[in-house]
Amino acid sequence: MGIIYSFIFATYPLEGRTFPFGRKLRDPVETMFRMNRAVADDTIEMLNEDNPRVKYRFRKCGTTRGLIIALVVLLVIGIIVGVIILRFTSKGTKKAPIENPSAEEPQSNKTSQADGGYSQWGNWSLCSVSCGKGRRIRYRTCTNPPPSTGGKSCFQLGPHQETEKMGRMGNPVSDDRVELVDDNVGIGYRLRKCGKTRLVIIAVVVAVLVIGGIVAAAYLLTRPLICKTEECYKISKVISNQIDTSKDPCDDFYAYACGGFIKTHQLKGNQSSVGGFTIVNDDNMKVLQQAMVNATTKYNQSSSILKTVKIYNSCLNTSAIESRGNSPLKKMIEDYGGWSVSGNGFNSWSVEEKMGRVLRDLNVQTLLQVTVGTDLEDSSKHILNLNIASLGMGFQYYFDQKDSSVKVRTAYKTYMKTIAKLLGGGPSSDYKMDAIYDFERSIAESVDPDTVSEDIIESLMEHHRSGRSLDELDKTIEDFWFASDFDTMFVTTFLDAAFYKQGKYFSLNDNIYYPQAEVYTKVFKAMAKQYHQTDKQTVKDYIMWRVIDNYVMSMPDKFVQAKLKYARAVRGLVAYERWSECLETMISPVGFTLGRLYVDANFDESTKTTVKDMTTRLRQSFIDNLDDADWMDDSTKQSAKGKAKAIQEDIGYPPFIKDDKKLDEQYSLLDAGDDYFENTVSMKYMVVQKNFDLLGKPVDKDMWMQSPAQVNGYYSPQQNRIVFLAGILQSPFYRKNYPKYIDYGSLAMVIGHEITHGFDSQGRLYDKNGNVKNWWSLSSTYSFESKAECLVNQYNNYDVFGTYIDGKQTLNENIADNGGIKLAYDAYESWVKDNKKEGQLPDLGLSVDQLFFIGFATPWCSVYKKEAALFQVESDVHSFPKYRVIGPLSNFKTFADAYSCKKGKEMNPRQKCSVW
Repeated sequence: MGIIYSFIFATYPLEGRTFPFGRKLRDPVETMFRMNRAVADDTIEMLNEDNPRVKYRFRKCGTTRGLIIALVVLLVIGIIVGVIILRFTSKGTKKAPIENPSAEEPQSNKTSQADGGYSQWGNWSLCSVSCGKGRRIRYRTCTNPPPSTGGKSCFQLGPHQETEKMGRMGNPVSDDRVELVDDNVGIGYRLRKCGKTRLVIIAVVVAVLVIGGIVAAAYLLTRPLICKTEECYKISKVISNQIDTSKDPCDDFYAYACGGFIKTHQLKGNQSSVGGFTIVNDDNMKVLQQAMVNATTKYNQSSSILKTVKIYNSCLNTSAIESRGNSPLKKMIEDYGGWSVSGNGFNSWSVEEKMGRVLRDLNVQTLLQVTVGTDLEDSSKHILNLNIASLGMGFQYYFDQKDSSVKVRTAYKTYMKTIAKLLGGGPSSDYKMDAIYDFERSIAESVDPDTVSEDIIESLMEHHRSGRSLDELDKTIEDFWFASDFDTMFVTTFLDAAFYKQGKYFSLNDNIYYPQAEVYTKVFKAMAKQYHQTDKQTVKDYIMWRVIDNYVMSMPDKFVQAKLKYARAVRGLVAYERWSECLETMISPVGFTLGRLYVDANFDESTKTTVKDMTTRLRQSFIDNLDDADWMDDSTKQSAKGKAKAIQEDIGYPPFIKDDKKLDEQYSLLDAGDDYFENTVSMKYMVVQKNFDLLGKPVDKDMWMQSPAQVNGYYSPQQNRIVFLAGILQSPFYRKNYPKYIDYGSLAMVIGHEITHGFDSQGRLYDKNGNVKNWWSLSSTYSFESKAECLVNQYNNYDVFGTYIDGKQTLNENIADNGGIKLAYDAYESWVKDNKKEGQLPDLGLSVDQLFFIGFATPWCSVYKKEAALFQVESDVHSFPKYRVIGPLSNFKTFADAYSCKKGKEMNPRQKCSVW
């Protein structure tokens, strides 16, 4: 409190202040110790200007040690309280006149002798010091009247000065007096002692009030904000049902965040799995189903939408489909060279010509896959791509000896033979189908898809390490002949037949691209060897079997059920809903018309603004984080920043779908009638012909690759573009009125995931313009690979029903997941900084950070049948949903901090993996 008074003293200096007797203090001088404790007999001199010979000297007081300690505690709040004290003490200086009954009235008309009389008491001065023990003074003068003509002074009438001892806050505590007199001047004064009892009491009260205020303020400041909107109560209830508080989030966050969901979501008869993606997809399909009802009337000016509705209705017309029996497929078999399995397989077509025709007209890839894609070295041009065509099953099922794979193989062979008999196969059909299966297996055994995939990446990395040109990747048909042992006549005849509609004929010197010839040589040679060693009729029968398999789902129910029985073995699928299956089949070929219907019915345009803001923050977070990547050299960092800045984003849907004319142009090749089988052929034909038409044309980098109605987001390395479809901008990924920490945990993570794909083990090989180009230093490349290897080893240890995840197969997605969650958290912090802190959800007792991570986990909460889970693990490049939660969070220290997970717990391992 001494410092408080020092503050007052400094603010209101004694010099120039008027004292009660109407005089001014000049040049106050005193040497002071801490807390204004006097250390010398320095004086403050006060001169009476009416009589300069009169001086008053006062010595400063000290303070007790106990008070010093107590007052230091109040130092921080003292300055604030000091102003209040100043005002309080100044009120005590108001005039309080003391009557002097002994004074006589002056005789104005007399010149005779007159005794002196006292004036009224003046105002009290301020306390002499700012400590807890001091004095204050007031005066009266012998001027009422002054002694004259030898009259007596006021000495006998009492003192001329009164002094009070002061406690805290300047309160008198006793009435002892000391009287002083100066006979020469006729001025006297009296001293009254004062104490500190009341001052101490007041000081304690003030301290209690102040401390109480601090405690109250601290409570208000630390008390969590609670969101009390209707939406917050809704999401709070959803999360309450979703989580399982009996689980320790530091042991298994997925079990904690999704335990309630798993208990309450039992699989229905037609479901092999249920989760965030399937729930949104089901909802989107229902939107499209409803939109179809009135589409004919609402969109009668759009020929493409009317075609789409007609195809959908033909798919639903199961009675018409049943009435045609097996005739649609039997006619197709006859039109495309026959099938010896059903008794009509002998014609003059060569294998390569048959391959070309079924690709051109039916969009069925066999042996060699042919597509028109973007040139790796010049993303503005299209080039012809050759690759390995898919088989009837995933490659691994043909030779893997796990029980699940054996079960799938058995189911597949049963399915093949069932279809053969449905199409009129006789007693020898089983034998012939076995021969087809054996040829498929020989091809599969030539190709280890994991090794091929890894070798593709490794080959590109070798180019990056060495800085070599990629010229040798751009090959000619003649080069392919030498690399594959498929002779040039075989290749050119196949391609000529495929591109017949485009009027394109190929020569030995035409450029094509095929994945890293040095890697694929053994694969293509093995395929060629099997082709040359196999009876050509068996190869032709295999080609026709691939056609049949692609069109079975457009046939009557007995064909469909044969396919579904095989699907149960693969994915655990039991049944399906016809209307939903129709839409799923159409979503790829007529995705933009379905996208138009979906967007018009279920897309909020304001979502674009929100997602664009998210994307901007996420991109900037990635750029900022590069500064902390001490494993990268400066040159590589700058190139990474340049690529990140160049990433474009598309949100919701492409603008052209809102224009009927432009939308109709997209589907000018599509014919639609009442027959579903023919409509299926028409859709597939349109797709392949539109792709082949791109050869020789410049690349449209604004072209969308998926339908706006799909539940997805994607990154295109050759466009350096991220796309977020309207179909995914729904709950549980995005909710307009929910707290941002929920949306950033879920949707922003997906956006961050796609941004990070631009810098995963494949995406990083492309530059900002979408060209494969080496912009990495050798040291940065090796550091990246070392960090990536850490993730590979981490995910290799995660198992699903006893089958371990393949860390290499899922590497790129794991890199994106781990980077995406960190970017999402940084972006949310950026949003809070620019907006305001949000309140927690009511009734949960979870912090904002904890809720952010629950928001992240929500879309991945899922329930799987064993068969579906194993199929996902063995065939998907994404990790199993559980580990898409556990993996990234166990590598993220911020998560461990949010849930106070001790180091060494499952969700806070001592060794963490991180790339971005």
